[in-house]
Amino acid sequence: MAIKAADQITMIDVTDAYSVMLTSEAYTFVGGTAGVAAGQTCSTEAVAFCGQNQCSSVTVDAKAITCPTGISATVENSGTSKAKITFTTTATIAVACEATIPVVVDGITVNKKFSFAVAKAGTNGQNGKDGAAGADAINLTITSSNGIVFKNNNGSTVLTAHVFKGGVEQSITDAGVCGSLGSIKWYKGATLVKTAKTLTVSASDVNNSQAYTCQLE
Repeated sequence: MAIKAADQITMIDVTDAYSVMLTSEAYTFVGGTAGVAAGQTCSTEAVAFCGQNQCSSVTVDAKAITCPTGISATVENSGTSKAKITFTTTATIAVACEATIPVVVDGITVNKKFSFAVAKAGTNGQNGKDGAAGADAINLTITSSNGIVFKNNNGSTVLTAHVFKGGVEQSITDAGVCGSLGSIKWYKGATLVKTAKTLTVSASDVNNSQAYTCQLE
């Protein structure tokens, strides 16, 4: 089914060792029939924890980032608690690819992966008839009852989906049905794990960090 709205949240399980994560680990470029053209951008931030404490200095060298052909990277705020990495397409990108980001914390280097996907437009068909007035925009957000950081493989949280149509929150049943708009589906990575309004995540479900995506389908 078509995806009408989506949101993603990354859960972290930290120990007394270092844990490095990206605030976003993937991005989908929307392009034309040939792919996405040059000049498109997306970004993420690198952060690190020692135990449950966020590290004050994270270093990312733009020259050390391994980018796929047709994508370049720039870095801002390296050496602070959040190093921002911005990717820019420099040529037409037609297929999925990924970059490798070396993140340095207290002399320790951790290589993080950032994935790019490309949503291509279909070839043009015959002109159709004028349609009815467009529907109000649909947005989806996720809230967490107990934050996003677990400590030493302990704890749990309840993730809750919220759907808004035209700025008005919509009712969702426990089974995940949002009226005539569709159903709420939860994914762990690319795997569907539940169709429901909420999803309980325990620390044992998270190995260092884990992205959960919620989609209205």
